[in-house]
Amino acid sequence: MWIPHVVAWLLDVCLLTVVAAMLGAVDWALRRVDVRLPMWAMTSGGILLVMGLLLASYPALLTEFLAFPINVFRADTDTTSFFITEYLGWIGLWPLLIPCIAVAVHRRLPWPIPSRRGVLAIVVSVFLLSAATLAGPSPHPLVYSGLDFVRDRLSSAKRSVPSLTRPKAVPSACRPIRDTKFEDVKTPRYEHVLVMVLEGVTAACFEGEFLSRPNGYFARVRGQSVYFNNYYTTNLDSYTSLIAMLTSVQVPYRAYADASSYQAVNEESNLAAALKGHGFRTLYVCTAESQPFIPVRQDWTRMMHMRDLTRYQDWLAIGGSRVDAGVEDRAALPAIIDFMEANPKTFAMQEMIFGHSPRWTAKTGKPQIEYYDDYLMDLVDHLEKRNMADRVLLVVLSDHGDRARSDKAENYHVPLLITGRGIRSSRVSELYSHCDLREILWHFLGDRVLPKGRNSIITVGSTERWVYGEITRTGSHVFIDNDRGTVLAAEGIIDGRRLYDRFQSQVNTFAARYQR
Repeated sequence: MWIPHVVAWLLDVCLLTVVAAMLGAVDWALRRVDVRLPMWAMTSGGILLVMGLLLASYPALLTEFLAFPINVFRADTDTTSFFITEYLGWIGLWPLLIPCIAVAVHRRLPWPIPSRRGVLAIVVSVFLLSAATLAGPSPHPLVYSGLDFVRDRLSSAKRSVPSLTRPKAVPSACRPIRDTKFEDVKTPRYEHVLVMVLEGVTAACFEGEFLSRPNGYFARVRGQSVYFNNYYTTNLDSYTSLIAMLTSVQVPYRAYADASSYQAVNEESNLAAALKGHGFRTLYVCTAESQPFIPVRQDWTRMMHMRDLTRYQDWLAIGGSRVDAGVEDRAALPAIIDFMEANPKTFAMQEMIFGHSPRWTAKTGKPQIEYYDDYLMDLVDHLEKRNMADRVLLVVLSDHGDRARSDKAENYHVPLLITGRGIRSSRVSELYSHCDLREILWHFLGDRVLPKGRNSIITVGSTERWVYGEITRTGSHVFIDNDRGTVLAAEGIIDGRRLYDRFQSQVNTFAARYQR
């Protein structure tokens, strides 16, 4: 990582030089017209300090930024608040002390200023070196975002649909009464249901690497598995994807941007509540140090994080941001097995964190797919050792694809593999989404008919920006950026204006039912 850091620090110097030059130009102009501003020195110093604070806040997150680059200029007050409180945390803000200390030292021991010729030579060198780094994607968040912003504005695309309207909260008395009935099925065929959510794995990656491993998990369970090869996520963020899996309700908003707009959907009838109604004990596991975004929180018998795993000290861990810090996913296996052995009927969902940071690959020495495959093999070994394998319905799927590429249909195409006693090996090519997962599982649990495949699905992009789209069962698709009202990508014949009308109607319906 030293090369990206060197490039980023060079760009830091370049940005500070630009800001200092602009402030110097203003100071020169004020002196030329003999205008004295008593507070100007303090104001310019404050501007440089704020700039230094911004530049000091990202180095600890550079690894994650390189893996998942985002345009920081698309942030609003809600996403900024989330970034500081839930992602950085106060520990992650420690680099901000650096410019504060530098200013304090400078006030005590003023640094010597080089000659004008020396300053010019330094500035020209910095600009030439900085310009040379712009040939590829920049490792500097502000520079990357600035270039992305300029490219976006230089695009010739014109607004083709109006901006979406965010409805206001509806008074409680106007909201429909929720249906809280459990699914009307006979006693489920399996005593244990495990849902393993692989972080950020696309169907292309899963099919190209996971399913083809000669001695891997799929080769072991192929004879009693069904693979859904036309299954899609509804959202490119984990939280809203998990909500859709459990409640069959799609959140039409960006996750983490304004959670109050959709939190009430977690009170909806859901898979965890339905299984509790059949006597199941429910467990939600995420090995992150802190995970505040837990779907249907009130319906889990138990929730476990890194601090709750009594044997996690034996496993690898990473620090850093509050969201990414945690112990590796395999540390949860003993806790899941113990929970299953202690209860006659269980439903457990594990939200994986391995894909959140590339540091896991560096730490374990394993690519993501290999790690997940080893974990699932380990899981099956434990189940067979305890004579539990025939009583378990094991569901393997992904929450979403690449969050930074919300205009690519392949990033919404995710795997769904279901394994259990009595299941005949097959592939299902009907179009389904996370909103169908609950009904799909009831097919295997209660001998219900599989839900009818969809003709098309609506998708929502990540927190980075409000992108919505439509994907049909034949592969046609269109994606629209709400900020500019432009079509980001399209294939086949789908009317963008019709999609806008349909999605706006969905937003209105969702807001009337759930928005507080």
